[in-house]
Amino acid sequence: MKLFNNTFFTKFIVILICISGFMEMGMMIIGADAFNPNIALKLINKERSKCGLRPLTLNGSLSKAAQFQADYCAKVHKLTHSNPAGPIGARLLKFKYAWSTAGENLASGFSSNAESKVVQAWMHSAGHRANILGKGFKNVGFGFCKDVWCADFGALLK
Repeated sequence: MKLFNNTFFTKFIVILICISGFMEMGMMIIGADAFNPNIALKLINKERSKCGLRPLTLNGSLSKAAQFQADYCAKVHKLTHSNPAGPIGARLLKFKYAWSTAGENLASGFSSNAESKVVQAWMHSAGHRANILGKGFKNVGFGFCKDVWCADFGALLK
């Protein structure tokens, strides 16, 4: 019995396996861009640890909301905490995150795989630093598109 003797099909399957492997390692692939949310999480938690704060955990709903916002900002070529879906609170609900507190950090001008530079820039900005070190936050999600980075912070309703 002859299975597939199609070079295109074989290459397609190899690409799918590679992408699947990256996703399992925590790497997000957006078009030709890539970033690792686990690296960003580690860097943010390192900053929180310096202040005696509990570490944040990655949350899939927050990651979807952050990616949605990064995509929108890249599309309109503007950093904004709002979009047609509404402000951050409305967007988090859209992605099924029933929040009690929420915050958002945006950055632009950083290439892919620049987690360290982005977190460092946020730590040098009072408002962004306040979100990273927010005592009320328990979760975080990250998004990246072109040169736009987004971190959505939150805590679920009890």
